[in-house]
Amino acid sequence: MLAISSISNLFRKGKGQTLFFILFFLWVVLIFALKTFKFPVSESIYFVNAIHSFQSMIHTPWHTPLYLWVIFGLKHLLTDPIMGAQLGGLLSLYALGILVFIYARKQGWMPILSWVLPIILTLFPPLYNSMFLIDIDNTILMPVLFYFILFVSVEGVGMRALISWLVLIFWIKEVVIFPIIVYLLVVAISQQGLEKGFLYWLKTTLSTLFICFLSYGLYSQFVFHGWGAFAEIFDRMLVTFSPKEHTPLIVYVQRCSSFIIWGTPLF
Repeated sequence: MLAISSISNLFRKGKGQTLFFILFFLWVVLIFALKTFKFPVSESIYFVNAIHSFQSMIHTPWHTPLYLWVIFGLKHLLTDPIMGAQLGGLLSLYALGILVFIYARKQGWMPILSWVLPIILTLFPPLYNSMFLIDIDNTILMPVLFYFILFVSVEGVGMRALISWLVLIFWIKEVVIFPIIVYLLVVAISQQGLEKGFLYWLKTTLSTLFICFLSYGLYSQFVFHGWGAFAEIFDRMLVTFSPKEHTPLIVYVQRCSSFIIWGTPLF
């Protein structure tokens, strides 16, 4: 009975948090090590090539550069570009699990659920496979957006803190900021009413866009002597929507196949 009581105490609120952090990290490392196929697939190999050297990392304009900075640093930590980039995926999944654990405890869910749910999530194929797909969306963007949506926008923070988080998201992947801004409009109106919520959202949005465009504009002018990711995205949109361009059917088949494989245990 004493042993059972001691074990149950670990699941109670305020108990065993440090132990969970350690055990969960060991769990994530274990399931990562059990993967037999770890080589990056599809377009993710381009990120590996982009961190080949400091110059190639700096002069890659696909998106705002924070993700490349992170995996470039991890590459030098492990002296292996693929393992370094995939370590970014492992740490992102670990951070997501920790945030789920903290959120479950904060909401007063069953204590044992706060332990079990993060472990179950790591076995969900798209999340598990995210450790091996070297890309922005399924790595550092996941825990940042999760934290932003559940802890920042819903529970509410000061405007300066909110703008800081929005700028961080922009520097991770610039295109994500626009659906987030729309989402914030809905949240602000639902929490503060139509007029007050809209004015709060407008101030936040204008301040955020000003800081984002100014900071990245100065960075891209210094590094690219142009508009960097902005110009890259504009060019891609022209290619995508130009009536003169026809993407071969095989490209769509490959992309659909990648999504199917990513979402199943087959990958």
